[in-house]
Amino acid sequence: MKDYRILKVLTVGILLAYFGLIHAQAPPAISGVPVISVCEVLDNLSKYNGKPVIIIAKISSTGEGIWLTWDCQTKLVTQGVTWPNTIWYALTPRGRPSDPRQPPYLPDGFSEGENLMKTKLRELLKTAKPEQEAKFVAAFGRFETRQPLPIGRDGKGNLRAAGYGHLNSSPGQLVSSFGMTDLQQ
Repeated sequence: MKDYRILKVLTVGILLAYFGLIHAQAPPAISGVPVISVCEVLDNLSKYNGKPVIIIAKISSTGEGIWLTWDCQTKLVTQGVTWPNTIWYALTPRGRPSDPRQPPYLPDGFSEGENLMKTKLRELLKTAKPEQEAKFVAAFGRFETRQPLPIGRDGKGNLRAAGYGHLNSSPGQLVSSFGMTDLQQ
């Protein structure tokens, strides 16, 4: 009887520790939508593919479009092609509710989650290169990528990225109809 109690206490302790560790490693979330960085997405393409996310990023834009960027410590390389640390921002109007390609609806609590998003940005800025003109945002949408990442050839036969956005340079896109939240400090 005594051995059974010890075993029961040990089992419960191990389960609590196990689930506690999982909880500690999970990214912060707003209504179940993870608040993550560009680097976290690029390090886990298949984990986030097809899922709604809130990405904390620097925004870069030209007349060709908008990218979510960050100076990640690692680079994504496929078949010798190094991808930029960018995610194409695909601002898409809402279509028919039955269309699976339409952007997701904004999660409950998004506007109340600004403090959580700013906290995540402060964490990221501890390892980022300071930039005077950088604009930081939280962008909500559905992350999409192709698996495996496609590689094409340019007119000279050289390998090149064949992803999303202008010149197909980004390894993924964020499909959104919402827009972004400015996170300036």
